[in-house]
Amino acid sequence: MSLSIYLHIPFCLSKCPYCDFASIPLDRNLVEKYVSALLYEIKSFSSLKIDTIYLGGGTPTVLKLEQLDKIMQVIKRDCTLTPNCEITIEANPNTLDENRIRGLRNMGFNRVSLGVQSFNDKELKNLSRIHSADQAIHSFNLLKAGGFENIGLDLIFGIPEQTLRSWKSSLKKAVGLSPQHISTYSLTIEKETKFYQMKKEGKIKLLTDEKVRQMYLWAIDYLTSKGYKQYEISNFSLPGFESKHNLNYWNHKEYLGFGASAHSFYKDKRWGNLRGVRKYIELMKKKGKAIQFEEKPSKEQLITEAIFLGLRKTEGIDLRQFQKDFKVKLEDIRKDKINHLTGLGFLSKQGSSLRLTKKALPVADSVIVSLI
Repeated sequence: MSLSIYLHIPFCLSKCPYCDFASIPLDRNLVEKYVSALLYEIKSFSSLKIDTIYLGGGTPTVLKLEQLDKIMQVIKRDCTLTPNCEITIEANPNTLDENRIRGLRNMGFNRVSLGVQSFNDKELKNLSRIHSADQAIHSFNLLKAGGFENIGLDLIFGIPEQTLRSWKSSLKKAVGLSPQHISTYSLTIEKETKFYQMKKEGKIKLLTDEKVRQMYLWAIDYLTSKGYKQYEISNFSLPGFESKHNLNYWNHKEYLGFGASAHSFYKDKRWGNLRGVRKYIELMKKKGKAIQFEEKPSKEQLITEAIFLGLRKTEGIDLRQFQKDFKVKLEDIRKDKINHLTGLGFLSKQGSSLRLTKKALPVADSVIVSLI
């Protein structure tokens, strides 16, 4: 059985005020030590059959090409890649040029997720992004000219001072570039972020829930009218360009995560690494692992996860596959909740699929939690 692997690269040129991922400002001296620790962790697994590889962060493209190549060479040497292996790297617009793009292609990367966030310079400034809208367009065109035929754009809505009009403009500019994939994420204020503190101090004013809902629903209607299929709550793609890596998560398949804060679900076990970059390096050097927690999920835990992940997909949960996996019918063990949510118009059963309705999408997390 093939599986997905995720590699966390925690370095960024600067830390965004809304980001709660394990990331730190770029430190070239620390990068080399981190890459060595990461490679040691990868080498602790062998003979893996890999279906998707995803380098996320942070901003993986701040690494030197030689460092990225070293990582890819170890994976290719120690693992078997399936013929159509999807190999994704996250990038920010100001970290790409023709030479770097050529290098990424030569290493085998065949998909790029570009962190644009907005095509409005004022909104980019509000997010403390260090690229402009023009730079984002330029980087996209460089990727296209460099031979990448699977490019995704990440966009954020609900940005302070954003309007429905400016959101529509960003989406139209995104579609005008003809990317294969578009992700639309609602801005959420997480603890341990600068935005969280600014919100507490009244230094930023968030949009109302109703305005955010309008933005989301408009995005769904607009993108689907332009040929993009919504296959997950926040993700849209042209036919055949869904993210195979993320679908493996949502389909509750096995995966291995390497690096600080990375999580794994493999051979009936789940574990997660420490978030701290320096501590990760230190423990990998001393003990050969940097695991913060490890568990064997119970059947009930796995059922809960399958519901939560499965309902994120617009095609929903395959009830026949669910019964095959867990030897119980979801319709039986959650009968009252399913009936209640169906009566409210939040759930729909179509054939052997249980899925969220369009009405439920703006409040998907709450609906899913109430079913769990």
